[in-house]
Amino acid sequence: MRQKLRQKFSIIVLLMWGTVMTQLYQNCAPLNMQGFEMASSEVVIPQGHDEGSGMGSHPVDNTNTKIAPTRKQLVANRTYVAGIFREVFTSTKYPISNLEALIDKWIEFKGAQYGGACNLYSSYSSRDCSGSLANTNIGHYTEDNTVRESFRIQMCENVLGADAGVNAALEKVGLTTASAISTANVAAAYGLFYRNDPPEELVVNSLLDLNQTLAAKKVSAMDRWRAILSQVCESPAWQLF
Repeated sequence: MRQKLRQKFSIIVLLMWGTVMTQLYQNCAPLNMQGFEMASSEVVIPQGHDEGSGMGSHPVDNTNTKIAPTRKQLVANRTYVAGIFREVFTSTKYPISNLEALIDKWIEFKGAQYGGACNLYSSYSSRDCSGSLANTNIGHYTEDNTVRESFRIQMCENVLGADAGVNAALEKVGLTTASAISTANVAAAYGLFYRNDPPEELVVNSLLDLNQTLAAKKVSAMDRWRAILSQVCESPAWQLF
């Protein structure tokens, strides 16, 4: 169930972004992606009685409008998200000098949005607690929210905005910017974020179509790989349980 939800959600998001990313990268312009909102409530309005009911027709009483319960999707906390970014973009050959500072800024220090209380007794987390007990009461997990997504997208844009970030990510799956943007290589790049969830054919084809569109516009291999990695990094479904 969890895997099907991830795959379905990632397909929708990736397809929707394909057109947007094509336009963004045709002039090698900086990314300007928006956050996401998940799980909207469904309003159920009861119908009025008809003549055959024996009660006569009458206007619907809006006070009886019912809101169907919705189930919010819990997402991975900051420890997991920070760990993914740290693993994907840490490289001795292609170092990002401010990687830890970016992880702190956009993930570790955003416990209220990501979930994951700080530990006053940890030498690392004491920086996050800042001597206050407030952050020790943060829930271990949170529901998805727009502010959290905006922070995560900023993180993706910052690390992949640098060529070192693109090179470091590709290095993790044995690729370089000179590697062919093929079905197998795109699937490998997808796996950097979607662990144990191989991409659907539709997802891979969408990313391959993006590459072809950009190649036709003479966009460099570096920026075509940047576009593909950004699509995957910024899609939210890799955080789902």
